[in-house]
Amino acid sequence: MPHSFSSSSMITHLSSAANISSILDSFQALPSTTQDEQKSSPELLSDVHALCIQMKAYEDKILGLEAQLAASNAHCMLVHHELGDIWTQLDNVKTKKTHGSTKIKACFLTHPELKEAFEKEEIKHWKQEQINAKEAQKTQDVAECIAQINKDSILKTFEYPFSHYKKKDDLITIASALRLLTEGTITTLLA
Repeated sequence: MPHSFSSSSMITHLSSAANISSILDSFQALPSTTQDEQKSSPELLSDVHALCIQMKAYEDKILGLEAQLAASNAHCMLVHHELGDIWTQLDNVKTKKTHGSTKIKACFLTHPELKEAFEKEEIKHWKQEQINAKEAQKTQDVAECIAQINKDSILKTFEYPFSHYKKKDDLITIASALRLLTEGTITTLLA
């Protein structure tokens, strides 16, 4: 949606042009050549000197007005660009409100046989994960037990008679401390 704001810059141009035309109107009518011929040389020099001073003053005033005009035009250009950006943002907001959301909501439809096969596969996968988790836990427990047995075989003091110890871990610890066979059942370790 194009928007033009040239009217504000036109106002600046017109007002500056009016100022310049008022300066030009203020020039006095030039004296005729017959009047100049009647003046003496010093009078003509003083007139020329006065005209030079007057021209310098007008030139300074025109330069000042041109600087004001350039500043006004720059300001108008900035405002023009700023308003263009604001109009673009406003158009974008209006477009979003009228078009609504573009999110797509979907629902997958599957054949019942495919759904059953998928559910069976999910159950099988879930059971395998449970088995793997149990095996990992069992491996960790065995490693901890072996580490504890090795520690106890070095540091533990056995205060009771050998027949008092009935747990397999205790028997393996004693066998390890005595450097005997540490594998087998409880009856093998007691023998």
